[in-house]
Parts: sequence; C-alpha cells; structure tokens
Amino acid sequence: LNEVDKNLAIDVLKNIEMPTTRVEAWKYTRVAKLGKIAFKDDRSTLQSVSKYIIDDAAITFVFVNGHFSEGLSTREIQAGVTFKIFSESHNGLGSQTSQLTLNGEIFNALNTAHMTDGLLVEIDEKTEISKPIQIIHILKGDHVISNFRTIIRAGKSSKSSIIQGFFAENGDSNFCNNITEIDVEENAILTIDKIQYETEESYHVSTEQVSQAKDSTFTLNTLTLNGGLV
Repeated sequence: LNEVDKNLAIDVLKNIEMPTTRVEAWKYTRVAKLGKIAFKDDRSTLQSVSKYIIDDAAITFVFVNGHFSEGLSTREIQAGVTFKIFSESHNGLGSQTSQLTLNGEIFNALNTAHMTDGLLVEIDEKTEISKPIQIIHILKGDHVISNFRTIIRAGKSSKSSIIQGFFAENGDSNFCNNITEIDVEENAILTIDKIQYETEESYHVSTEQVSQAKDSTFTLNTLTLNGGLV
C-alpha cells in the first residue's frame, strides 16, 4: 500500500491505546490482553496443507503466518483473472490506495503499518471464473502475529466465488489480524465463503470493508468454529 497510508497508520498507533471494556464499541470484547503479548513475525513452513484444503478443485494460494508459500500453492492463472502477491511486487503495490478507516481503529492501523503480506485478486469485466479462488491462511508457532491483507476487485458483470480459510497448526498466543477490502462493480456477483477454525490459544480479528456499485450482488458467509478470541 502507499506510503501515505502507512505513515498515517504509524501516527495512529503512536496516539491510540488498546481498547478496554470501558470503550462502548468494545464493551463485551476483551482485547486489552493483546497489548501485553510480545508478538513476532515468523516465516515458518509446512510440509503439507492437505488437511486444510477446503475445495480440491479450487485455485489455491497458501499463506503461513501471513507469508506466501509458493510450494504449497497451485497458483493457476485463468484468463480474465489477475493475481498479485504483495511481497513479489517490485514496488510493494505502492500505487494501491485504501479506503480503510485508520483513525480510531487500532487493528486497521496495525495491519496497515506492519503488513506481513497479502494478495490482490482482480476479476475482469464480464469474466465468470470456472473454479473458486481459495486463500488458505495458517498460523504456526508461539506469539506469532500475521497482519494479512486481501484486496478483491470484481469487474463489471463478472461472476466469481472466493473461499477464505483461517487455521492454526499449533502454537500459543498467536494472532491473525486480517483485513479484506472488496470492490464489487456494477452488475457483478461475488460470493465469499469464510471458514475460521484456529485453536483455543489463538486470537483472530477480521475486518471486511465492502464497496458495491449499482445492481451488484455480494454475499459473505462466515463460519466460525474455534478460537481463544474471535
């Protein structure tokens, strides 16, 4: 993302405290303990992700602790669909702008200032994808943090389906701070099925920001199965 967003996010983090239950929006959600854990970035690897695959036929991108895993991904390219891995972009996707609210939003600011990696998916106008796009995110290790970002743009009159899976291999007090930015253009149809099944020692904060144009259809199905705080 561009440097303006990153610098603003850093400034927000300098001037904001972890919300407590005294803050109305967080009255029933105890996140203050996250500020007491010394999280780290860790590039762990896995031998196999077969047990985490949701759709065997899908185009699959795998991220471990927020970092792209080339060897575990299928990374097929279908005509009319463009994929970009943030860490592989020569300019770090520096031209990308975000409509995400940063002021007063500590987790959005944390993700923007310290983004681990991410994926940009662009579906061209009038494109109907034949296979779902599957994004699998796995936490592994103790006190690991993943500030993961997905950007999805569905072009005019396109039709697409995306699967997001969030899992944890092992580890104590790991944290997935996930953001998905979605833009659905006129007459486009986009469906996202999200499955979150991490461990009871995991923390998970997920933000979806969606922009829809006239006559577009967007569906988000979220299945949450396990976690210490979700």
